[in-house]
Amino acid sequence: MKGDLHTHSVNSDGTFTLEENAAKMEELGCDFIAMTDHNTVSQNMTYPRNTSVVMIPGMEFTTNFGHSNFLGVTDPIRDFRVKNQEDVNAKIAEARANGAKIVINHPHCEYCPWEWDFNVDHDWVEVWNGPFTERNVRALNWWHSQLVSGRRLVAVGGSDTHRPDPYVKHAMPCTWVYASEKTVDGILSAIGLGRVVITYAPNGPFVELNCGSYRVGDIVPAGERSREVSLHAEDLMAGDQIKLYSNIRLEKEVLVSSDGGLSIHFDAQGTTFVRAEVWRHFDVVNMTLMAALTNPIYFD
Repeated sequence: MKGDLHTHSVNSDGTFTLEENAAKMEELGCDFIAMTDHNTVSQNMTYPRNTSVVMIPGMEFTTNFGHSNFLGVTDPIRDFRVKNQEDVNAKIAEARANGAKIVINHPHCEYCPWEWDFNVDHDWVEVWNGPFTERNVRALNWWHSQLVSGRRLVAVGGSDTHRPDPYVKHAMPCTWVYASEKTVDGILSAIGLGRVVITYAPNGPFVELNCGSYRVGDIVPAGERSREVSLHAEDLMAGDQIKLYSNIRLEKEVLVSSDGGLSIHFDAQGTTFVRAEVWRHFDVVNMTLMAALTNPIYFD
């Protein structure tokens, strides 16, 4: 399933109504949306009912020194106001106790970075916020360093769309989730397992990683003999670059020669994880940018 985990509406500082957000996601063929308005939950009380799109309850906990999404519960905290790290810890603990999943948003944004302690309790990190710019490069590098250190931290994306914009659009990036059921709990549980791939748009190149029966987010146990990782990509364009990273280095780089699909195999023996990226030249901005990103397959 595919959708957007970070959007806004007229319930805070956006211009889209809830109905417009839902209709746009339907038009894009998406399955879910989280409307994460700033420090408010009124959007969670008034979702449109005539839509096939799953509405994930959300709120963007918004402070002067960082933003965090609380996902999965209608009313995660009683009061959003904070003045210090102790207050932030208390709000996150309250949201956690109420069942929310905690996401650190755009942690290395030039305008509103996460300046609180990175050791706060959190589940996931938003490494891809809106168009892929330098703030996302910094977030990606930080996340990769966490993986290398041994953390198994799930990366997610979100458009952070507020209003009509030529570049900031719904489901750009698009978060794909391999879930067993199309429900709030089913989607969030699958994200918790790391079964997440992010593409620049709903029709962006899609990448799967497998090691035998194991897939993105899974941990291949030490007893498994094979460490061969299979990458299969679809909707590629000639000129795309596929990169396979491990905890050690950039392991493999392939230049795509023709449009369509491609499969690659890699022996991951000796690594603790493998993840994939696809980079593409976008003529509209005359830049080479991320087009797809997977979470890792891990190895015990």
